[in-house]
Amino acid sequence: EAAEVIERVAKVLGKGVKELCARGGGIERAIVMECLHRYAQQSQAEIGRRMGGVDYTWVSRMRGELRRMMQGSEGVRKLFEKVEAAILTHE
Repeated sequence: EAAEVIERVAKVLGKGVKELCARGGGIERAIVMECLHRYAQQSQAEIGRRMGGVDYTWVSRMRGELRRMMQGSEGVRKLFEKVEAAILTHE
């Protein structure tokens, strides 16, 4: 479920759910968006509504930026892997 995915991401990142879902940019929001797409089967439009009413094209851009950052930064990749592990193991 989407709310559960967001809660797990927030816990790993040490952020509040409201903070992660508020409008704005940042790698942490991109991680939430990617996880919602992968693990809650949310469409980009659904993710946009959940993430403060942003357009699906913004969701697409943020997810693309996250993928680029994971390729170029071991730290970002490891952070995403840590979040992913928490979702997959239901921590």
